[in-house]
Amino acid sequence: MRFIGPDGSLESGEGLIGQVEYDPYDNVQAEGGNQVIRAKLNVCNNTGDEANFFMRGPHNSCKNIYGDDADYRLRLFTQWGVFKAGRLPVYPTDYSRYFTLIAELNDGSELPLTESNVEYDIDGEPLKVLGLAETGSNSSVSEYNECYDDDRDNIIDVVLKGSVTAVTKLKRVEHRPSDGTHEPFYDPGAKGVNETSYNATARYTTKSTDHKVDIYDGITGDERITNLGTKFGIKHLPVAIKIDGLDPTKIDANIYEACEVIGRDIIHFFSIIGLAKDCSFEGNVINVSLPVYSKCDEEVVVALYQLVDEMPLTNTDEQYNGTYTASPVETIEEEIANWPFGPIPCPDGVTIGWTNFSALNLALDGTNHLCNGFEYDEACEPIITICPGTTYEDVTPIIIKQNGVIVECGYNGTGVAAGGCILETSADDEPIISVQDNDQFWEGSNTTTTPVTGVIFVGITFVNNGAKASVEVKTSYDAGMPDAFATTFEGCTFEGSDSMEGSAIHVPSSNDKELRGGSIKVTKSNFIDNNVDTIIDYAYEGTLEISDSLFQGNNVEKVNIFIIDITR
Repeated sequence: MRFIGPDGSLESGEGLIGQVEYDPYDNVQAEGGNQVIRAKLNVCNNTGDEANFFMRGPHNSCKNIYGDDADYRLRLFTQWGVFKAGRLPVYPTDYSRYFTLIAELNDGSELPLTESNVEYDIDGEPLKVLGLAETGSNSSVSEYNECYDDDRDNIIDVVLKGSVTAVTKLKRVEHRPSDGTHEPFYDPGAKGVNETSYNATARYTTKSTDHKVDIYDGITGDERITNLGTKFGIKHLPVAIKIDGLDPTKIDANIYEACEVIGRDIIHFFSIIGLAKDCSFEGNVINVSLPVYSKCDEEVVVALYQLVDEMPLTNTDEQYNGTYTASPVETIEEEIANWPFGPIPCPDGVTIGWTNFSALNLALDGTNHLCNGFEYDEACEPIITICPGTTYEDVTPIIIKQNGVIVECGYNGTGVAAGGCILETSADDEPIISVQDNDQFWEGSNTTTTPVTGVIFVGITFVNNGAKASVEVKTSYDAGMPDAFATTFEGCTFEGSDSMEGSAIHVPSSNDKELRGGSIKVTKSNFIDNNVDTIIDYAYEGTLEISDSLFQGNNVEKVNIFIIDITR
C-alpha cells in the first residue's frame, strides 16, 4: 500500500499499525456499539453533497429535503452507518428518537432541544430543528417506511432554521438510550426486531450506549475544505505513455483501433469520468488528453502517472495477443503547477474560487448543457465563487444561460471584507456579465429557447470604463412565472465607472414581445461616483424592484433610472 500526499508524492504504508477503537460486536464494553465521533456545524450548502455530473447519488441534503427553510446543518460523523435494529433505515423524521442538542445560554444554564419542528428561544433568538438529512432518498414524508432506501454512509445531518446567534450557542449533541430518552442505534449487522428468531450462535452488532460529543462551530471558525470536488470546470490534461513490447507496425495498421483499445486501459487505470481526446502515436508511445474536472482530479492524475508502470493492459494484451507493460514518458507536474484552472484556493487562504474566467465560461456552458440537455440535477443551479482581493481588468465576459446561478464574492459573499471582487471592463460593447436566454433546453429531440430566472450576484463590485454596460440582462420575461426575478443584485457595488454611452445595468428593449426584459431586483447595493449615460437602463415587461440601495455622486447623461414602458 502506498499513500498519495497533497503534492502528489508517494509514501509506503509498510510498518503502519492500525488500532481499532471499539468492537461493534462487543456488548460487554461500557462504551460499546456505534457512536457519533464528531459533530460540525455549518451553513446549509449542497456543494459537495451530490456527487458529480456523471454519478447519480440520492438528493438528500439539507436543501433537498427542507428547501429554503434549511439555514444550517450539524453534520454528525458516526463510526459506521446508523441503522435501527436489523437493517432498517433511519428516517429524516427520527431526530427526537436518537439525538438531543444542547444550547448554552448567557446565564450559563443549558437548554436541551428535544423535539423537531418546535421553535426554541435561545436568549431571545429563534432556533428550530427541522429534522435529519443525509439519511437516504429524498422521498416524501408519506414514503418513510421500511422500504425507505438509506444512503449507506456514516454521516447524518441535523438540519436547523433560525438565527446565527442562536445556532452558534449549540455546544454538544447527546445520545442517551439508557434512561429511555433515546432509542439505541446499531452498526450494520444487528439483530432485527424479533430477536428470538435469530441464530443464537451467530454474532450480531451490539446496540449503542450513552455518549455525547462537543460541537465544532464551523460557521464562525476558520476551518475550510481546500479541495473542491468535481462540481465545476473541465480541462483535458495531456499525458504520454509508452507501451513497452508493442510493435509499432501493429499500431500503424489501425490507429483508430489502437486508440480505442489502449485508451480503455488508460481510462480504467486513471478512473476517468468522460471521454479522453486527442489520441495520437509516436511509435509505441500513445499521447492522449485526459479530462479533469477539479484540482482534486488533477492531483490524482499526477499521482497515478507516477504509478503508470503498474497499469494493467488487459484490453491491449487481448487485442495484440501478448503481454505488455506501460511506462511514463515525461513528468506532467510542472504543467499542472502552472495551470490556472479553477476553482482553486484563493489568496485569502479560506475560499475556493475562480480566477480564470475562460475556464469559468466553459464550466457554465457545461453545467447548462448537462442540466438542461441531459437533466443531470447535480449540474443545476451552480454556485460560482470568485476569489476576493483581486481586481480583474478587461475580463472575458461571463455568459450565464441557466436558471438559479449564484455568483458570489468569496464564501457566501464574505469576500467584500477580504478586499472584494472588482470586475472591470473597457472593451467596446462587451459587458462584464451577460445573462441570456437558455438555448440548450430540450423538447423531444430539438432544442428551444427558454427564459432564465433566479440568477443572483452577491457582493460583486462592477466598474464600466467604455462598455455598453457592466451587466447586460438579455433574458426574456417569463410569463409563466410573473413573480420570478430574472436577475437579483444583492450587496453589489457599481462604482467609478466612466462610460458616457453606457450604463451599470442594461436590459435591452425589443419590438418582439417574447424578448422583452425579465424582472430585476436590486437590494442593499451602491451606485457611487459613476460617469455614465444611465445607471439602470431598463426595458421591461416585468418588474424593477429597488430597495435599501444608495445612489450618490453620479454624473449621468440622462437619468439614474431610465425605464421604457412596454405595453402589451
